[in-house]
Amino acid sequence: MKKQILVSLCIIFLLIFSSCEKFLEENPKGIITVAGFYKTVQDAKIAETSLYGALSYDLYRGQMLDLDLRSDDMTIASTAWAPRIPMENYTYSAANMDLGRWIWPNSYFGIERANVVIESVEPMDIPQADKDRVVGTAYFIRALHYYELARIFGDAPLKLKATSGTEGNSIPRAPVADVFKNVIADLIVAAEKLPVQSPNGRASKGAALGLLAKTYLYTKEWDKAKAAGLEVEKLGRYSLYTNYADAFDCANKETNHESLFEAVYHQDVDPGNFFMKDAMPANCIVQGRYHQDGAGWGSYAATLQSYDSYEAGDTRKDYNYLVSYHDQRGFDSTFNIRSIGYVYLAKYRPQLGAPWGGAANNFPVMRYAEVLLMIAEAENELNGPSTIAQKYINLVRTRASLASLSGAAIADKNAFRNAIIEERRHELLFEGQRFFDLVRFGKLGIALTAIGKSIDENKYQYMPISQEFIDRDPALSNTGGW
Repeated sequence: MKKQILVSLCIIFLLIFSSCEKFLEENPKGIITVAGFYKTVQDAKIAETSLYGALSYDLYRGQMLDLDLRSDDMTIASTAWAPRIPMENYTYSAANMDLGRWIWPNSYFGIERANVVIESVEPMDIPQADKDRVVGTAYFIRALHYYELARIFGDAPLKLKATSGTEGNSIPRAPVADVFKNVIADLIVAAEKLPVQSPNGRASKGAALGLLAKTYLYTKEWDKAKAAGLEVEKLGRYSLYTNYADAFDCANKETNHESLFEAVYHQDVDPGNFFMKDAMPANCIVQGRYHQDGAGWGSYAATLQSYDSYEAGDTRKDYNYLVSYHDQRGFDSTFNIRSIGYVYLAKYRPQLGAPWGGAANNFPVMRYAEVLLMIAEAENELNGPSTIAQKYINLVRTRASLASLSGAAIADKNAFRNAIIEERRHELLFEGQRFFDLVRFGKLGIALTAIGKSIDENKYQYMPISQEFIDRDPALSNTGGW
């Protein structure tokens, strides 16, 4: 059975890649029909599984963390991989895109997969529950790809039909507002079709509603953001772990009740994740766990400003950062963080003996803690720092052993908004959110100035499309100063 599934997935990959290729290349080489594949429930389920590949392989495997090097929270350590330097220093351009360059084509690969599944499974004569789950998943995955494209690149071509020929595949970029409108439309459909209960790492009603709430924050539809967040709460499916660390423990990955959606990775299965390998220094053991070959790369690190921003007593701080460790030789080591100028990150402890680049830690795309903070944010924008807004932010703070907000932090809407920004910073550290938060709240320039950087905030809120993709498609062009 496993061999049959693998063969079928390979067939889907080839079929979809052949059609997606038309959107990415100026001179298509031919069309392979998918019409003959979709016959049974098993075919639909295999197609459903194929939808997740483009997320796990590239976007959430490390690229989101690379993009966060542009924030005030992350930096590169002395052993950094050279291509990360332009990202941190804001010296990248369309001509020298290395990190992030493949997000663009791989996202449209994932979108094309979703388009094919929607159009192929909708007319199938299979049980309605199976059809709704598979099609709902396709709408959710398409929405997630476009959501990330909108945050990363801004304007983006809206390709909502599967490729069926050589015409109509060179599409100009739609305004970012239109991209978000399509994300919202897809997520509404997904939330209607998807089940409440799904295995972790699979699309669900809660995942669709959570992403919908977050998209409404971008469009400043505060009432709808709050309503969608409250709908997640009403599902009764999610709750905070008492211990912050448990939300990231590999032992809980199959039953994580705080996870709305995450990119799934498996030990010894390509693609395993390597973001912890990037973060851990060589020969490092954290709580008895280390990479099999003992050779962390030590590329990612946190800024001292990030480390120093936590309130006294915040239990997330000791878990998120690595200032001392026990190495494979049996020695205890402590970093002089003030001397080296950064702090290593330890949020995702790899399982014991994880191989090179093949750790099984999932990457959290959205957690319930973020939903609570979104409800607090939307309520504040609607009604100021009300008791409702305070309730939801304090649920997150209480888990971190912090006192409820009081005094100046709840004095007015702006003060509470700043408290939300900081709470998101500490709760979601190393989850690829900080840069996008700074842009969304209009704080990017201020935050970077505080760590000695000066940029054109309007230009750098979005990434350029790599020039190689611009050259292939006459309908594409870079905007916003690129």
